[in-house]
This record gives sequence, structure tokens and C-alpha cells, in this order.
Amino acid sequence: MTAREFPALGFDPAPGDPAGLDSAAGQTTTAAGAFATAAGRVTPAVWAGDAADACRTTIGPLPSDLTRASDAHRITARTLADYAAGLRSRQLRAAELESEAATLRAREATAVTEVNRLAATRAPAGSPELANLSARYATARSRAESAGADLAQVLAAAKLLAEDHDDEAAVAARTIRAAADTAPYERPGLLSRALDRAKRWITDHADVLTTISTVLKGVSAVLGVVALVPGLQFLAPLAMAAGAIALGIDATIKLATGRGSWRTLALDAALTVMPWGRVYRTLKQIPEADLALAAANRAIPATLKGRLFRLGHNLPEGITRAQAGEARRLIRSKAGHYGDDVIVQGCRANYSAERICDIDIGIRVSPTEFARIHRERFVGKVETPAEKTAMVNSMLKGIVHTKRAGMKLLHDDLVRVFGGKVDISVIRRGGEFDAEPWIRL
Repeated sequence: MTAREFPALGFDPAPGDPAGLDSAAGQTTTAAGAFATAAGRVTPAVWAGDAADACRTTIGPLPSDLTRASDAHRITARTLADYAAGLRSRQLRAAELESEAATLRAREATAVTEVNRLAATRAPAGSPELANLSARYATARSRAESAGADLAQVLAAAKLLAEDHDDEAAVAARTIRAAADTAPYERPGLLSRALDRAKRWITDHADVLTTISTVLKGVSAVLGVVALVPGLQFLAPLAMAAGAIALGIDATIKLATGRGSWRTLALDAALTVMPWGRVYRTLKQIPEADLALAAANRAIPATLKGRLFRLGHNLPEGITRAQAGEARRLIRSKAGHYGDDVIVQGCRANYSAERICDIDIGIRVSPTEFARIHRERFVGKVETPAEKTAMVNSMLKGIVHTKRAGMKLLHDDLVRVFGGKVDISVIRRGGEFDAEPWIRL
């Protein structure tokens, strides 16, 4: 439908598409005929006997429902055709009014221009020129006012036409609604309509959704492999989540469009719930696989590795949550005066622990606080050359070891908690021993 413009009137008094209405009327007439034909075919008029009676009982009100549907469509088609005919007539009248309005606006503009020109013209008082100028001014002003009045009448006629157009549209709508009410039709429920809209949306965007699913499957596969690297097991749930979302997308596409294979979806579902921990333990028993995973771990830069492990809220390797909780409690109670920035470093934080691997615990403090602790623990308490050397090395490297820091009893308690070798020290932030990777205890 081509857009209709009415610059002179300022609005379209009779909007609509007569050709589109005629097309809809024709299609509705065709549907009415199809319903009528179907009604005749399901009515066994000349069929008699038990089979005929059984057939009539089985189909029940179907013939009459088809007839009612046919009648409703015929009424709708006739209403659409009549409205289209009336619309054509109103649009012709709207075009006439637009033409009249354009002519009157041009005439009014010309007259106003003449009025303004004459008003600016000067003539001597009492002269014949002034009298002639006054007469011409009055005539031009009269023409402008007349054109304005005629234009107002045309605009009023256009408004009446628009009101008539709205009335005719309302009558046609009521007639079609009444026909629909007589047809054997029940409006779907809210849930049914919502599901239908969702199905149409999925069908319309199936290609985009398939692309998203493919990307998510790739992400799931990559994360699944990376999750096998020591220390990156926390990525396994993300891999499973990406796979589950992809599976959900594929399932909705299958339900909405029929595209895809249920067998493929079943395989994807099995891979999505793959027990990554069990797979990891199985691979650890294969020497070559274990070496490859360890090499992958070593290939990750220490700083990036530490950040990834902390992002995943990793516990140090080989330490349970219960052990970590008990260790935190002991450190708070016996070394809380050093602060609460407690970390684990070394092979346990690197996720490269062998069978025998110390648990290296550091209590990090600021450089200023470290200097204070260093003075407190060394100044006036060293006598031998070895002790003096240890004091210098302690300051240079930024570490105060277990005994010098007064944490021997805490150390023994931590050994009992972890059941293995433990080293706990006070370390200076930014010092030699404040190195990645590290994990908070």
C-alpha cells in the first residue's frame, strides 16, 4: 500500500487499502467455499444403516459446525468487500477535498501577499492615488478572508468525512466480530497463546539460535578440556553449564521446528553431565596423560595461574575445607596479631604437589609492619655471627621464619591438622617471598 499524503488538509480523512481488503475478502470467500464443501462431504445424506448411524454419532456436530464456519466466512467476506467499496468512494472524496484545500490555500496565500504589499505602499493624503490604493487593499483583504472561510468549510467537510469513515469501520468490525462469535471457535487460553508466540519466535530465529548453540558447545568443549588441567577443575561447572544451555536451545528448536535429532540430543545430554572429577582421576592414572596435564599447568604464567585459581576460589591442593577452616581458626587465635592476610604458596598453590610437599603458609604484612616485626624479633636478640647473618637475610628477603616469629606451637598444631610438613612465616608484601601463585587460606 502506497502512503497517501494530504499536506493541504493536514490529515488523511479515509486511510486504508481497498485492494488489500478485496484480497482478504476473496481469500475469505474461498475459505467459506472450502468449509461448505467439507460440510457436504461429511454429511452422509443418502447413506443409511447401522454404519451410517455410527458415522453420524462419531462426527457429531461436525457438519453443522462446518456450515456455521462457512456462513461466518461468507458474512465476513461480504462485509470486507462492502467496506472496501465504501472506502474507495471515501478516498475519492478525500482526494477532491485535498485538491480544493490546496487551491484555497494557494488563493489565500496570494491574497495575503497582495494585502501585505498594498499595506506597505504609501500615497499622499487626499490624493486619488490613496483612494485607489484603499479600494484595492479592501478588495485583496476580502479575497483573503473569502478564501480562508472557504478553506475552513473544506476542512470541516474533511473532518466529517473522517468521522463517517470511523463509523463505517466500527460497523464493519462489529459485523465481523458477530460472525466470529457464531462460528464454532474457542479462543485459545493465555498459556496456549504464549506457547504459540514462543514457538513462532523460535522458528523465526532458529538459525541464530543454532549458531549460539554451536558456539556454546565449542565453549563447553574447550572449558571441559582445560578443566582437566590441575588447578582449573573449577571450570568444569562452567563447561557443564554452557553445554546444558546449548542442549536446551537445541531441544527447543527440535520441539518448535522439528529440526535436529533426538539421538544427537541424547548424546549431547550424556556429555553435558560428564563426571569431570571421575574423568580427571582416571586420566591421572595414565602416566602420559598425567605428564601432559602437568606440562599444561606449567605452561600457564605464575601470575595468571594465581589469579585464575583465586577466581575459582580454589583450596590449596590436597587440603580439605575442614582442614582449611581449622587452620584459619588456629592462626587467628595464636598469630592474629600479625594480621589476617594468610596465604598458601609453593607446590600446593601451584597445583604441582608430589607425594611429599610442604604446606607453605605465609602471613603477609605491609613493609612498615614488617620492619616493626623485624626489629621486635631481632634487635637485641642476636648474638652469634650466624644469627646476625640470619637477621640481615631476613630483612633483605622479607621473611621471618616460624621460630623467630614465635609461631613454633602454632606450627606443631598445624602439622597435626594437615598430617604433614608445614612451614608458616611472616612475609613482606612485595618482597622476594611474596610471589605468585598464591591462594588464600
